[in-house]
Amino acid sequence: MKYVKKIILLFIVFFVCPFSVLSQIELSDDFSPKETDLYYIRLLTGEEYTGIIRDILEDDKQGTVLKVKLQIGTAEIPCSGIAELRLYKELYRHNHRLYLLPTADPIGDNYFIGNFELLLLYAGVGYDRFSLTAGRTIIPGISSADQGSLVNLKATIYSEDNITMPGGFTLALGTNLAWLNSANRLLHFYGTGTFTLTRTRLTMSMFYKQGRDDSFVISGGRFGNFGVTYPNGALGLALGFDTKFTAMNDVHVICELWNPDIAKPMNSGALLGLRIANTHVAADFGLSVWTAPAIAPFVSFVWTPQF
Repeated sequence: MKYVKKIILLFIVFFVCPFSVLSQIELSDDFSPKETDLYYIRLLTGEEYTGIIRDILEDDKQGTVLKVKLQIGTAEIPCSGIAELRLYKELYRHNHRLYLLPTADPIGDNYFIGNFELLLLYAGVGYDRFSLTAGRTIIPGISSADQGSLVNLKATIYSEDNITMPGGFTLALGTNLAWLNSANRLLHFYGTGTFTLTRTRLTMSMFYKQGRDDSFVISGGRFGNFGVTYPNGALGLALGFDTKFTAMNDVHVICELWNPDIAKPMNSGALLGLRIANTHVAADFGLSVWTAPAIAPFVSFVWTPQF
């Protein structure tokens, strides 16, 4: 019961509190938008606009006003009515990951707190092209020594924007260290490439498992123990895509295909679901299918605070 209370409390703190306060923005003294920069503007009333800021005006009644060139013309928007203003390319702050698969895009200057399947708490932080993510399970009825942990370090080593269309290509190298419990440790090295198109991101990753053991025992508490076979030197492949609905910025379809050992193509799995996301919060819902065979639902919640 105490674990349930902790999960509910964490959910409230991480995902409810960010929406409890809605206030107007304040422009910094050095705010100087470029004529080619596309901005995303969300009003306190919930309306959303995308456009180029042409000028910053001062009005005796309305205060600071932004003169914005929109697709349907030019509008003057008072800053007193704006809840969020950011570069459009920074609007989707969850592009550094899919469900389980990290993309080649960096976390950047953001950080986040998340919960996967309500049983894994994890967090991530970025600095320039380096991204660090760490997490630990909180499975009720299992001792601390039998809980799982994960640390992932990723470096985005190359990025290039498309010239003729929106998007680009990024390439990253990384390593992750996972503990199925305190006695069983897995080490992976991986390379990931992500192609960004107008509405879709395509990611491909290859990873190599290094370690000492080919077999592991995972404690399931009251459900017993489970054996896992994962040979050393296995080379795996993962594919994923994240595509946005045409008319809805906040809804994405996300899919992942996994094969941890390409020498055994039948040992594969797929994840398919929806992501509902804004600049702060992402909620993922879907189904995973594995050749064990096994089918299981999955959920994930992530909060990325304002920076």
